[in-house]
Amino acid sequence: MQFCLGTAMAGTTQSWVGNTSANWNNGANWNNATNPAAGDSVSFGVAGTSGTTLNNDLTADINLANTTAINFANNAPAYTLTGNRITLGGNVSVGTGITAESVYFNILLSGTRTVTVNSGILTLGGVVSGSTYGITKAGAGTLTLA
Repeated sequence: MQFCLGTAMAGTTQSWVGNTSANWNNGANWNNATNPAAGDSVSFGVAGTSGTTLNNDLTADINLANTTAINFANNAPAYTLTGNRITLGGNVSVGTGITAESVYFNILLSGTRTVTVNSGILTLGGVVSGSTYGITKAGAGTLTLA
């Protein structure tokens, strides 16, 4: 049993394994053998046998949270993420040794978020929306809004 006094409990970090399919809605594709849930974060490192073009077929507007909601680990291959819109409840991080990462699903901001691109290029190719919120870019890499 877990109790929380005064602060929100952090979700789980789900790391992509991707040896079953390219779909996010298949627990076997994640290190914890469960689909990401609201409040979780997702991390992409070594690509599985299903490749690097992945489909977010989770429920639309799932709130990916934690401090870093989406992480591309150091030296990750060039991923292309497509599919359903997410609610971005945390920041985005692109590690070192990266050439290019692409996120082509729509993003709904639930607050002002920091997108840290430490190397390479991160392309956000979907609609980024969210009332009066915005994105702050950090890091030596390039952020492209397409």
